[in-house]
Amino acid sequence: MARELETPTVADVVRQAAGIVDPSDSLALVGELEQWFEDDDDPVRTVPNLDRRLAAAVEKIDPDGEEPAVTVAAAVILYLSTEPRHAPSDAEGVIDQAVKLEFGDDVPDRIAEWLGLM
Repeated sequence: MARELETPTVADVVRQAAGIVDPSDSLALVGELEQWFEDDDDPVRTVPNLDRRLAAAVEKIDPDGEEPAVTVAAAVILYLSTEPRHAPSDAEGVIDQAVKLEFGDDVPDRIAEWLGLM
């Protein structure tokens, strides 16, 4: 029997975003972001104010904003919570679209440097 398509949970999307941003699982703060939401079983597309919940988590995990990967992971989470154009297996496309969605054409220097855009 085929499994019905379900809306992914917040935990599912956070785990997926962490894997996209940190495929080697070497960035501790991205891991902390993943742990922050590991038990969040709410359907991601129905969560009110997901952006605020993410911002609060990012502020606690990286209060000085020193780890651009955490900011990018949060952007990827928000992007994946929509219906993205790029398949999640296309990590570069997902990150590119997520950063554009989050920052438009005004990508902060620290994010651009981390992405290798500068």
